[in-house]
Amino acid sequence: MQTSFITSIRELTATSILGSIVLLFIMPPVRLTPENVSQFVDGLDTFLFDCDGVVWRDTEIIAGLPEAIDSLRKRGKRVLFVSNNSTRTRQQYVAKMAKMGIAASEDEVYSAAYATAHYLQKHAKGKVYVVAGVPLQTELEQRGVACIGPGPEPVDDDGANALSAALLQVPLDPEVKTVCVGYDPHLNIIKLTKAINYLQDPECIFVGTNTDRALPNPTSRLIAGTGCFIEFVANTANREPTYVGKPFSPIFDCIAEGCAAAGKPIDPSRTCMVGDNMSTDIIFGNRHGLQTFLVFTGHASVAMMQEVSDGDEKQPGYYADDAAVLGCS
Repeated sequence: MQTSFITSIRELTATSILGSIVLLFIMPPVRLTPENVSQFVDGLDTFLFDCDGVVWRDTEIIAGLPEAIDSLRKRGKRVLFVSNNSTRTRQQYVAKMAKMGIAASEDEVYSAAYATAHYLQKHAKGKVYVVAGVPLQTELEQRGVACIGPGPEPVDDDGANALSAALLQVPLDPEVKTVCVGYDPHLNIIKLTKAINYLQDPECIFVGTNTDRALPNPTSRLIAGTGCFIEFVANTANREPTYVGKPFSPIFDCIAEGCAAAGKPIDPSRTCMVGDNMSTDIIFGNRHGLQTFLVFTGHASVAMMQEVSDGDEKQPGYYADDAAVLGCS
């Protein structure tokens, strides 16, 4: 029986003379090169691309990515885009990619905003109080989920005493039975106060879009990310949220349902997660039985990868400087 490149290069098995014990030796990550990438691609049907740090950096396309994606499609591979960013709708993702020379349809985009709306359409109770931007509200409303919250929330700052008194009087909508926290550019003390008080009801559902603590950006500066906002609410309200984005299962379930609805169910063993973040992309792939491919055009570096122990959830199966190598197939 012919052994696939992916299996043969990543796994060495030895069976005991009784045929009852199989030992699995985990190989270190394998570097993809123009010489071996074609055989790697042959063993796969679907590629899940993270976006910022893999396909683009901020507003700049990463060299060779449009050509690599075109090459995969010409070989009959399905290409999907999977992002933890909750600040864009699928329509906005499609528009951004079009400007960068990548053709994509909404059905090929799985953002944190879309996956969260997909999850809440099934699980939300009552109205959803959204601590996030308008794109998440848009995705929710497109699925008929009633929500409030996005946009500025004025603060009457007349001194600490006056503010404290005002916070005690913050109105709460009795129809809210779900709190969803994502990235909110208008986050303030009023919104946080509402969120933690809604969550005092133990029946109130608590959902977070993703755990990323810092936003990707092309500089060395740190920008607080969604994870920081969710952790504040979680710690203050003493509640644990259900997370939707990578590396958690709700976004994988969303992808799987979308693929099945399109008539081509996803086969995890023939699917590759291409990412730049070991804590989200690579763990996501490993937890869901996917092949994993780490690139160094965003969050991760070679040094970071080398610090990961063999068998760790963060360890990728494959790596390269960038995902453009997939175009060499």
